[in-house]
Amino acid sequence: MPIRDYPFIAVRGGRTFAVRTPDSKPQLWVRIRNPHSDSNLSAVSLACVDTGADQCIIPGAVAVRLGHDLTAVKPLSVNTASGKANTYPHTCRIEILGVLPDGRPSLARVLHTIPDAPVHCSESLPIVLLGRKGILELFDLWIRYPERVFSIQRPCARP
Repeated sequence: MPIRDYPFIAVRGGRTFAVRTPDSKPQLWVRIRNPHSDSNLSAVSLACVDTGADQCIIPGAVAVRLGHDLTAVKPLSVNTASGKANTYPHTCRIEILGVLPDGRPSLARVLHTIPDAPVHCSESLPIVLLGRKGILELFDLWIRYPERVFSIQRPCARP
């Protein structure tokens, strides 16, 4: 399903807002699950759409809460905007959620699902980043900074 004119979202004082201000940015609400776990555990988070990132990165604490054992895999050193960081490669099910008019997630509205997304779990990065490999490369993405909105869709959904 195409996502059209998803609003840029700002976070202020722990609250989210769908606004057109300089501090709002392209972010998607996502629900993250461990596809290798039988539990219904999930984490809902804002995820920065980062076209300059190669990987999708999730905080290590989120991965552990979902049942991933970070030490079960060999750590990889990756370059981030703030320097090198150790990450632990795993897979997650990522569901892109709808957004309510006030900027909060629409938990019942799953717009896209990536069943086995490659993610890097980082103990030093506190946010979710959606990078190119396994996530953004699956979609066409249009960012309209003047209007503070973006659209994203699978290539097969082109008119």
